[in-house]
Amino acid sequence: MLPNISAVILIILLSSRTTVQQTPTQCGEKKATRNYMIIGGTDTKPGAWPWHTALFTKKGQTMKYVCGGTLIGTEFVLTAAHCIINVETGSELPPERIAVRLGIYDLNDLSTQQECDIRTIYKPGDFTSDGTKNDIAILKLRQSANLNSYVQPACLGTFSSLTGTYGTVVGWGMTEGYKLTSKLKSAVMPVVSSSTCINSNPDVFGQTLDRTMLCAGYTNGTSVCNGDSGGGLFFKVGNAWYLGGIVSFAAQRDDGSNLCSSESYGAFTNVGAYLSWILEKTGLRLSSTQQPTQAPSTVSHSSGGNVDCGPGCRDFNCHVDRRCVSNVAHRTAVHYPHRDCTKYYTCKERSNVICEFDCPAGLHFNRNRNVCDWSWSAGCTS
Repeated sequence: MLPNISAVILIILLSSRTTVQQTPTQCGEKKATRNYMIIGGTDTKPGAWPWHTALFTKKGQTMKYVCGGTLIGTEFVLTAAHCIINVETGSELPPERIAVRLGIYDLNDLSTQQECDIRTIYKPGDFTSDGTKNDIAILKLRQSANLNSYVQPACLGTFSSLTGTYGTVVGWGMTEGYKLTSKLKSAVMPVVSSSTCINSNPDVFGQTLDRTMLCAGYTNGTSVCNGDSGGGLFFKVGNAWYLGGIVSFAAQRDDGSNLCSSESYGAFTNVGAYLSWILEKTGLRLSSTQQPTQAPSTVSHSSGGNVDCGPGCRDFNCHVDRRCVSNVAHRTAVHYPHRDCTKYYTCKERSNVICEFDCPAGLHFNRNRNVCDWSWSAGCTS
């Protein structure tokens, strides 16, 4: 029997017609004057993620938010297949029961929104109703998006591997107090290997992870949660933002509340694994200049280490450290500042081993919040 999994939705991608070839100047660029982003699961700003969209279900005059998504081009939206399933009946929702709002930052403020109805829904034929396999669907809009400062498409591309890189996830998920936030939030998180993910929770991830999935996040409270479903995992390459993953599910809390666990990695649909299918259904053609030419921000590996620290740590100057002794009994990792603002230490969960990591390029370690942050916000300059 499949373990309890908290569904968290996927991404909505708009794509252009076959006659259009996107270039880096046509996708993945923020047009708003002020494009601030705050690391660590806090509020973004209007226009900071202009490709992120909100998916609603319609019943009479009532609309209910259910998922996030990502705009690609002007006509199509990519989302999780489980987002279009009626949770009461288990059947697929018809297109007329779904609407997408573009350009939205605050779910309670519709001043910059564009509302679009759905014409057609595409999903893989072998999608599993529990949402753990082939959890992806394409929604064709009835009207094209009007691109402006608040509505822009994200890029699609191929990556040889995203493991060890940092992406940014955005969504209207639950806060630390398990209340759904109305304002869009973002958080930077690393993509971890399948073995690291499975070892962290074999009951949940051991039955579900394969090449069509990515695993990302931390086990210290920074993770995806209910309401984040449909939110994208984005990677910056040059000046453009690419969609690499779609939030699919996370482990549930142990209290039977059907809420996500903040101490669990999140599972994402690997967009690259479905790229050919997406291009076939949408007619989008990627020009050669749209393919990423450099890897996303990656954790810098340090050589050495005098103990076998296990997957995800052994290559990062790991060693036994007295600061981590008390962490042997803890289920979550603990972070400590480094004398170099661009680095930080992490005591592994249930371990007396410490590892040395680099923050992503351009970020400094915020010693008050214990996360990598923009240098102007981190308050660390040494």
